[in-house]
Amino acid sequence: MFGMQINNIFPVKNYVSEMELEVDTSTLALLALRQILYLTEGYMEGLQENMKRVKVSTGNCEQPSEKANDKE
Repeated sequence: MFGMQINNIFPVKNYVSEMELEVDTSTLALLALRQILYLTEGYMEGLQENMKRVKVSTGNCEQPSEKANDKE
């Protein structure tokens, strides 16, 4: 469905019309939230790794030109 993996679909319930919460339903919502946070953390770590790679590759390209400017 829309290219999403089945393990990335979380059951969530709207509590607007309920006066009392059910423990089992609340547990599902908290488990979904925890998994969303884990996925977000993994995404952010991957993004940081990509940024480090870009800085390293950019840094290697800039060093020779900086040394050339120092010699002049």
